Amino acid sequence: MEVMGVTGSDGLWRGQLTASGTVNETSYFITVSGQTWNGARTIATNAARPRADTICAGGADAGAVSGRTGCYGGSDRLGLNARLTTPMAGGELSLTANVLDLDAQNAGSKKAGTTTFREINDLYLRFRTGKTLQQQQAGLRWTGPFGGSMEADFSLYGIHRTINNPIPFDVIDLARKAGGARASLSKTVSTGAGELQWLVGGEYELQSDDRSEIDAQFGTGMPDPTDVPFQDQDEDVRSAGVFLQGSLELSGGAVLLAGLRYDNHDFTVTDNVPVAVNADDSGTRTMTAVSPSIGISIPAGQSANVYGSVSTVFNTPTTSELGNTPTAAGGFNADLDPMRGESFEVGVRGNVGSSAAFEVTGYQTNLRNELVRFEVPALTDISFWRNSGKSRHRGVEVTLSVAPGDGLFRGDVTYTRTDAKFLEYAADGNDFAGNRIPGVARDRAQARLRVTPSGWWAELVGSHVSRVQANDANSAEAPSY
Repeated sequence: MEVMGVTGSDGLWRGQLTASGTVNETSYFITVSGQTWNGARTIATNAARPRADTICAGGADAGAVSGRTGCYGGSDRLGLNARLTTPMAGGELSLTANVLDLDAQNAGSKKAGTTTFREINDLYLRFRTGKTLQQQQAGLRWTGPFGGSMEADFSLYGIHRTINNPIPFDVIDLARKAGGARASLSKTVSTGAGELQWLVGGEYELQSDDRSEIDAQFGTGMPDPTDVPFQDQDEDVRSAGVFLQGSLELSGGAVLLAGLRYDNHDFTVTDNVPVAVNADDSGTRTMTAVSPSIGISIPAGQSANVYGSVSTVFNTPTTSELGNTPTAAGGFNADLDPMRGESFEVGVRGNVGSSAAFEVTGYQTNLRNELVRFEVPALTDISFWRNSGKSRHRGVEVTLSVAPGDGLFRGDVTYTRTDAKFLEYAADGNDFAGNRIPGVARDRAQARLRVTPSGWWAELVGSHVSRVQANDANSAEAPSY
């Protein structure tokens, strides 16, 4: 059994209890965790409330909720994770279960024109923005020999989730049921060129959402009792995919990789708002893609490998992104398309002696219809989504790990440099071509040192993120930290 506790600034408390063991041939792993945090964002200056200090502290505040005072953006989180593993039918059966209860305030982005990132926009306070979430998830997986010469991997999962999400001006309620199944078969065979390992499989997923959105009362964030939902719809998603992968180990230690995947996603929305109130926005969207990939890894000396790959990108919008439109109409946004593209990667990884490892990777991803978040002047502080024309993400990542043989400590350092730009993108009469993509930091670095003497451990982590652009026009930015 292991007990862990963490405390920090702004009222942070985090605890975790972990138990594991084996009974007969069945192993178990159970974790119960909890966290509470007061938040680090201060209330905007107002005669009716304390001033916005650079430290989140103070007396009772008219904007405080759940008993918190002097700040906003806190959260309470309770989670349970469990896994049971037991032999079955010559293989291994695993059962997992996860439960999450979350009550969190959303302090939003930094308020424009303020000298401190801590001060929140008064709009978030007035509408009590945040999220309460309850989620239960269970999964079943069996792996083992199949048909005498193959290996099988079969899995099932189910999810139930409820969300209450006050945002500026509105309250969103969501009830979700989802589930899916995945199956794959693999085998290794000898060929004249070397050992070939192939894998073939498929997956099927269903998701059903009951979503409603209603005007919120200014000052309470509660649904307006005199109003009816302006959005009330059932959203169903059916996703099916089949895939084939191959790995061929050539003479000399080189490995050739190839894959092919087909995806089909059907989105269906049923508008429940009476036609007398709003037009029927029911409809369907279908998004498909064939995604090939290829890669190779070649030994470079005794302790290093050079590798490269080419793959395709396919990413559909979520139901939230499809359903959130500036016009506040129901249904799905017919103008929002999936993101597609190609990704190229080349790198080298290896060891330095017996106690150090390194990896250097260069990459470029060319995208079409990248999903971009934006706001409209009449509805500030509410995010919507649209497609850009063409964009490019290019960069390099360097990682170094050191772990002496005595096991007393481990150190890891990672640095990433990313150049992310719009190549073709025009919206609202503006041309954003050549601008940096908002939300993507040019430089990221992290260093981690973990000391593990017998019976206990200590860890020190430091990170740096460079400034990021805050909008498509690059007219505002968030500072580095």
